[in-house]
Amino acid sequence: MSRSWRKAVFVKPLVALFWVVFLAAAVGLLGKTVPGSRAAIHRVAGYLRLGPVAERFLPLEEDHHGGEGHHHEEDEEHHHEESSPPAGFAKEITLSGAAQRNFQIDDSAITAVELSDYHRTFSLPGVLCERPGHTFIDVPSPVSGVVTRVCHEEGEVVCPGEPLFEILLNRQEMIQAQGEYLSSLKANEINHSEIERLSALDAGIVPQKKRELAYENQRLGVEIVNQRRTLELMGLPAARIDSDLEQRREIIQSISVLVPEIPHEGSPDPDTEQIVTMDELNVCVGQNVTVGEALCHLTNLGSLVIKGRAFEEDRDRLETALKSRYEVTAIFGGNNSREVVSGLWIRSIENRVDADSGALSCCIDLANRGDVYRAGDLSGNTDDQRRYVTWHFQKGELCELRIRYDLIPNCIVLPADAVASDVGETCVFEWVGSENDQKIWRRTPVHLLEKTKDTAVIAHDGSIFPGALVTVKGAELLLSALTARNQKAAGGGGVQHGDHVH
Repeated sequence: MSRSWRKAVFVKPLVALFWVVFLAAAVGLLGKTVPGSRAAIHRVAGYLRLGPVAERFLPLEEDHHGGEGHHHEEDEEHHHEESSPPAGFAKEITLSGAAQRNFQIDDSAITAVELSDYHRTFSLPGVLCERPGHTFIDVPSPVSGVVTRVCHEEGEVVCPGEPLFEILLNRQEMIQAQGEYLSSLKANEINHSEIERLSALDAGIVPQKKRELAYENQRLGVEIVNQRRTLELMGLPAARIDSDLEQRREIIQSISVLVPEIPHEGSPDPDTEQIVTMDELNVCVGQNVTVGEALCHLTNLGSLVIKGRAFEEDRDRLETALKSRYEVTAIFGGNNSREVVSGLWIRSIENRVDADSGALSCCIDLANRGDVYRAGDLSGNTDDQRRYVTWHFQKGELCELRIRYDLIPNCIVLPADAVASDVGETCVFEWVGSENDQKIWRRTPVHLLEKTKDTAVIAHDGSIFPGALVTVKGAELLLSALTARNQKAAGGGGVQHGDHVH
């Protein structure tokens, strides 16, 4: 057995073991002799996820309950520096399994502290409005006539190209213009036949007649083009002119009014089918209509606008959010059924202030979604193919807008329920260890920078370190339980180590 091998097997492990024992003894001696050192040791152990080990071999409560005078001086100094509870009051509380369930503090309610950036926000009331020029579409009558058929009911979903109405043409000018167009088509056809017949003869025969037919052919061509444009301006569809007048040589007696193509401008996904409903029906069968008369009213709620109502003093923050493209969050519903929509941005700020209310409006685009269903799916009638839609967001719905405007770097962001306040002091509760199914929670004072209904922002000043495990809810309940225990102990002669709540 070589010397180097014996050194690697025996000597190095013994040296490492010696240093481990030496460091453990030094830490234990430091915790027992230096006032206030146990709290620092426990903080480091918590950061290294060794909180239970430190609590087992070096209980924190002994550091709080020491009888020497310098302990009281240290407690008084900490009271001024950290606004911690008075000396003799417990900073830890142990929850049994039942108490944890009552407080709704389970493993999912425990999170590790992380550093992040936070944007300050300000809130504005908002209301959902239509997009001018996009939400509502009027369908005018292209011709004068009598309505012979209404193809859809109010509230039905319609698609571009589907027929909405059938209109019987009764205008004399329309019938006469079609007859003249058919006559021109027939004359042009005869002229072409005559030109082809004369072309087969000798070039020296009837040259004058050929020239006359060529001039007539040009005149008819121009006349046919002008007559076709006239028919299109009168409201006849180009496809019907091609199929009925030019191919079948029949006068068009009625036309179908179709759903127009819906522009995708402003739509979040141009490939998504536009959901359009017929919301207002203005005519009935047998009614005589004129050119341009509104037949129905179509609605497309796939894209809405949130109008935020601010005051003139908010203009600077609004302009900062607009230029920096800071994110806007919209919150719909009440406390019991809240829906948060993030990833929004301010599109524009109005350049006028309302004279009555003094409010300044900003516009934020919101993509809506609809659930289309067939009437037969509810009634059981498989022949009923009428389609309807239920929109997720409704026009006129109120919401709260939270607009970012200022950045707080390198801070700790937790849910609002993770912090608790007591006489000007704000604290969180760290999980420092467990005993069987019981968890030990330590009250840790922190510096609260900002708090909203949903979020608490804590300064990264060393009061709590990244990686520490804290509860994200039930902090107020834990603080109330700890305060009640301290008050009970103060009246009964002291606080015992490891207060339990069952």
